[in-house]
Amino acid sequence: MLIDSLTFALEKSGCLDAFWGKLDEGHDGTLGVASSARPFLGAARFAHKPQTTLVVVAGEDAAIAFARQVAAYLGDERVMRFPERADYPWGGKPGDPAQA
Repeated sequence: MLIDSLTFALEKSGCLDAFWGKLDEGHDGTLGVASSARPFLGAARFAHKPQTTLVVVAGEDAAIAFARQVAAYLGDERVMRFPERADYPWGGKPGDPAQA
């Protein structure tokens, strides 16, 4: 798979060892990356250590694009996108249980 060869090159460079190490130890980590590289790094992290990963982006369009790009690296079966909800916890109307 393409992501495996790309991740191998990334791991071989050692440029993210400190960052991956923080995440592996259960600590928070911050990494500044261009928006075009974020799906790749999310996929690379999953390829490095497969585990449930939550990614939060601003807006439904960004979520759709991010999920599509990550799925291109990992496959559709490994990506799940939560659709934007029309209700709010503090709103007056109850939410749709099927959507929750």
